[in-house]
Amino acid sequence: MMIGFSNKKLMKFPWPDSALSGNTRKDRRSVTDIRDSARETGFYLAKEAGLQFDKDDTLQLRLIIFPPDRRGRDDDNIYTAFKPFRDGIFLALEMNDKSIRRSIIEWGQMVKYGALLVELSKIKPYIIKAAPPYF
Repeated sequence: MMIGFSNKKLMKFPWPDSALSGNTRKDRRSVTDIRDSARETGFYLAKEAGLQFDKDDTLQLRLIIFPPDRRGRDDDNIYTAFKPFRDGIFLALEMNDKSIRRSIIEWGQMVKYGALLVELSKIKPYIIKAAPPYF
């Protein structure tokens, strides 16, 4: 689902399945179907959004987390659970996700069922003309 937000397009993703959590102690093969479904969701949402970037573009990923309840969650764990969605987005773009050079993670308010809003945008890469002494 696409959402207009201050002249930018955001992709709305469902709350990730708890089996995708980095803290889950399940065998990785047991979550293959769940991971594949999340990847497919990312693919189709990116296609629906009409995202287009050049293969050489440097990108920023902004992830806004809207938790389904008041339980405490780590942002790194949610980012890990988001990875199959992200893989699907980049499959649709026919790009490698290594193009992401900046990730911004924000927290929104609690919403029923939870959601993730994702924005991808092109940024200028950092170029160091002369390396400072601490490099």
